[in-house]
Amino acid sequence: MTDSTLSRFELDLFTLVAQQDAWRILLLLATLDEPVSHEQVAEFLTAFDRGTPAAVETPSTDTTTHDTTIDDLDEAGVITDTKNGLMRGPRFTEAFQMVPLS
Repeated sequence: MTDSTLSRFELDLFTLVAQQDAWRILLLLATLDEPVSHEQVAEFLTAFDRGTPAAVETPSTDTTTHDTTIDDLDEAGVITDTKNGLMRGPRFTEAFQMVPLS
């Protein structure tokens, strides 16, 4: 029998990572080795929403959703929100592997 606490955590982590914004933030952090600012995240997510991930001129106006997602990922240990920007957290690799690229 598996540990129900671990199973519940894994389910919660999967649910969080499967969210569109969360998964895109993980993709962004996976491609960069330096901290990423909240503004860069907003621009990146807006680019995806507009269908042009390679080029975006204005950041998204929906920063509340982005900030909530960032807070949730930070609380789960998937990312770490530092004064220099967002970085991969201790559970980043585990979370990244939970949702396969489609």
